[in-house]
Amino acid sequence: TSPQDVGVEHCDKGYYYDTSVYSSTTISQFNLVCDRVYLDTLANTLFFAGVFIGSALVGPLSDWFGRKVAMFICCIGLASTGIGCAFSPSYEVFVVTRVLTACFSIPAFIVQFTYTTEISGIAWRTEAGLIINLASAISHTILPGVAYALRDWKWIQLYVGASPASFLLLLYFVPESPRWLIANKKYDQARKVVGRYAKSRGKELTDETWDEILETEEQKKSAESATKKLGVWDLYRLPLMRLVSFNVLYIWFTISLVFYGLTLNGGSLAGELLLIATNFKMYLFTVAAYMVLYFSGKIGRKPMLCGSFILGGLSCIGSMFNPLSCFMFFLPTDLLNGATALAIIGKFFSSIGFALVYQVTSELFPTEARTTALSMGSMAARVGSMLSPLTLQLQKSVPWATQTIFGILSVLAGLTTVMFPETKSSEYLRSLPEAEKKEKPTSQDGGKDKNVYVDDKKI
Repeated sequence: TSPQDVGVEHCDKGYYYDTSVYSSTTISQFNLVCDRVYLDTLANTLFFAGVFIGSALVGPLSDWFGRKVAMFICCIGLASTGIGCAFSPSYEVFVVTRVLTACFSIPAFIVQFTYTTEISGIAWRTEAGLIINLASAISHTILPGVAYALRDWKWIQLYVGASPASFLLLLYFVPESPRWLIANKKYDQARKVVGRYAKSRGKELTDETWDEILETEEQKKSAESATKKLGVWDLYRLPLMRLVSFNVLYIWFTISLVFYGLTLNGGSLAGELLLIATNFKMYLFTVAAYMVLYFSGKIGRKPMLCGSFILGGLSCIGSMFNPLSCFMFFLPTDLLNGATALAIIGKFFSSIGFALVYQVTSELFPTEARTTALSMGSMAARVGSMLSPLTLQLQKSVPWATQTIFGILSVLAGLTTVMFPETKSSEYLRSLPEAEKKEKPTSQDGGKDKNVYVDDKKI
C-alpha cells in the first residue's frame, strides 16, 4: 500500500517534545508539526514581507519628519511589537506581531545608518558605516549565547523586544541631523547642532563659516533639483547599461537569498557543537567586514565581489556532498561535521558579498540614477529574502537540495560580475550616457580619464 492510500489519524492526545535543550519553542508552543509544519515557513516568509513593507515606508517617514523622529518611532514600534510577540496567545497573533516587528527592524537600521553617515565627515564615512555593521554583527554573535542561557522562546523574545527600549533613554541626548535640518530650512536648530559639534572639537562656529555652510548646501540643492529625475525603466534604455542593470538585479536577489537562507539555516547545521558553530559563523561576519574595508581598496571591488560569490557557492555545493553521501549510502552522520564547516565558510563569503553589493552598485551607476539603482537592487533583495524560507523547506525532503541551489546561484552570480568594470578609485559618473561610454571597449590610451575628480567635480 502506498503512503497516499494510508489514512492519516491526527494525534488526539497532544504532542510530546524534547525539552532537554530548550524548554519551550514556537514549534512546541503552537504545535507547528505534522500537517502544520508549513506554518513555520510561512511565518518566516511573512516576516521578510514585513521587512519589504517597512523598507518602503521608512524613506518618506525619515524625510518628512526627520531622522530622530524616525528613530524614535522605530524604537517604540520594535519594543512594543517585540514584547507583545512574547505574549502571543495563538499562532495568528504571533505572526501578526512578528510581521509588525519586521516593519520596524530593518527601517531602524536604515535610519541609524543614514543618520551616522550624514553626521560623519567624508574622510570617516566608510569607517562610520563599518562600525554600525560591526555592532550588528556583534549583536548577532551574542544572541545564540542568550538563547542558550534562557532556553525559552518567550524569554528570548522579551530580551530581544526590550533591547530597543534602552536606546530611547539615549535618544534624548541625540541631536537631529544637521543636514536634514538645513534641507528643511530649519536653520536656527541646525546652527545650534553644528555649534555643539564645533564646540566638542574646541572650535567656534562663526557667522562667516555658517554662511559658507548654507551657501554650499544651497548650491548642492540647486544642482540636485536641476538633475533629471529618472525611473527604473530608464536604466534599461541603453544596451550596455541594460545588461549591467539585469546583472545587478540578479546578484542582489542571489546574495539576499543565500545570506538569509544560511542565516535561517543556522539552527539546522549538522554537528555536535551547534552553539559554537553558530557563534563562529557570526564571528566570521565581523571578520568579513574588516576584509571588505581593507582588501576592496587593495585588490579592487571586482575580484572581491566575484571571488566572494564563486568561493561561497563552491562552499555551499561542497557542503551538500556529505549529506548526500549519508543519505544515499547510509554512512555515519559524523561526516556531517564537514558539511557544517563548509556551510559556515559559505556564510563567510556571502557576508563579504552582501557588504560589497551596496558599494559596487553605487559606483556602477551615475549620480542621476544611483538612488534608483540601489532601490531596484533592494527590491530584488527583498524578493530573495522572502523566498529563502521556502527554499529551506526543501531540505526536509531532499537534504542536499537547499545547499545545491544556493551554490549554483552563487557561482552563476560570480560569473556575471566578470563583465562589470573595476570601480576602485574611479570617478563618479554623472549621466547614463556617460556610464554607457565607460562600458564600451577602451581606446588607445586605455580608456582612462586623466582628470582628477573630487566629489564629482573635475579639478
